[in-house]
Amino acid sequence: MRRRYVRLYGDRATDNGRVAFIAADLQQEYEASNADVMEIADPLILHRAVYRRIVNQFNDGRPLSCRVTTFCDAPPDRVLEPHQR
Repeated sequence: MRRRYVRLYGDRATDNGRVAFIAADLQQEYEASNADVMEIADPLILHRAVYRRIVNQFNDGRPLSCRVTTFCDAPPDRVLEPHQR
C-alpha cells in the first residue's frame, strides 16, 4: 500500500492583520483578517479550525498573521476513507 501524505508550509507574514490559506491540491485560496478567520466556517473549514487551535493553544488566543499552504497527494475522494490494513 502506497503511503499518502499531507504537507503544510507555513510562512509568518509581516504583522498586517491578515491570514491566507492556500489549498494547492484543491486549487482554493482564502484570505481574511485575523478576526474573520477565527470563525470555523467554509471556505477551507479544516484550515480555519487548525489555525484557531494553534492560536488558542499555543499563542494565548492572539491571532497570527501568516500564510499557510497545504497539499495532499491522496485523491480528494480518498482522504477521509478509513485506513485499510
